[in-house]
Amino acid sequence: MRSELHKEPPPDIEFPYFEVTYYDQPASAGITIKATDARSKRWPDTSQSFHSDGSISGLKPSNDDTQHQWRQKLGELLTNNFLLADQHLSAHLKPMIGRRCFLIEFPSDYKMFTHTKDGRVDHYLIGSKTVNSFRSPQEFFVHARWLMMGAEKDPDGYPDCECKYCGVTRSQRDIDKEFQLPGRKDSKSSGHHSGRHGATSTATSEAIILQAKDYRNLKKPNTETKQPAPKGIESIDPALL
Repeated sequence: MRSELHKEPPPDIEFPYFEVTYYDQPASAGITIKATDARSKRWPDTSQSFHSDGSISGLKPSNDDTQHQWRQKLGELLTNNFLLADQHLSAHLKPMIGRRCFLIEFPSDYKMFTHTKDGRVDHYLIGSKTVNSFRSPQEFFVHARWLMMGAEKDPDGYPDCECKYCGVTRSQRDIDKEFQLPGRKDSKSSGHHSGRHGATSTATSEAIILQAKDYRNLKKPNTETKQPAPKGIESIDPALL
């Protein structure tokens, strides 16, 4: 079923692998990632177990509030730590400055699931062909950035992505420091790693962008905001992000 967030006006500015739409009430900007490496057949079974103490364990699709919070956080990370931090992109995206930025939806065939067990609740973004799951917006940020730059492969056919699962094995804390992401408690678990364990890409963001895209024929942004932001975006408490 397609989300109501698909009912979008035409984007204000289009890039080969993503696009941006500007909104009013509140002033905001929605990001759509057009590239994907996900397949729906990667989604897990959502059967649940009911225990004698009344508790329930297992996976189920995440509720709307949780998904909104992740997309809001991802929009913030992608805007501040990628789009406006890159001189080539930021020149085309000045209207994003000062707006609340969000991901309109996850890339195609990505889906969020919530796992409950013994009173613990964890959220996972699942669908990637090479990564079992992403456990936080910070984890998915670098992978989403790779998708937005064209989802290129290395000479061996592996994703040329620098996230903790695709690139050289390193902690999320090191990635947070490199990309100046908000800190979070790092997970030491490596059980979800299904990517390659090799040297990380030596290409810079600038080099990858210039190789992947030609900005000369970009659709110019419409500086007039067009309509209220999608339902749910304006209601998210920034303190939750």
